[in-house]
Amino acid sequence: MRKRPELSCEEFTRLWVEEHTRVSVPLGMSPYRINIVTDTPDGREPAYDGSAEMYWPSRQALDAALASDQGVLAGTDTERFATEVSLLIVDEHIVPTGHDRRI
Repeated sequence: MRKRPELSCEEFTRLWVEEHTRVSVPLGMSPYRINIVTDTPDGREPAYDGSAEMYWPSRQALDAALASDQGVLAGTDTERFATEVSLLIVDEHIVPTGHDRRI
């Protein structure tokens, strides 16, 4: 996701995390993670300002949520704070590493 250019990072974060979640959480995903980009390893401008990870129990549940009135409202609401939104449907592969710490 790319933030609207007229927004500061703080305003983008507030609109997404505090306000948008009021319309998106009722869609029933769990877990729902919002990731705000703070830096890149090489210091370059990041390609995106944030991403969200949203999990539904099935593809049918996802499709129903997005097609619902609440889903349409949530999709339209992102226009308040974002200019580029890409939805990706993925198969997750959890790789055991033996590491249990996060950076």
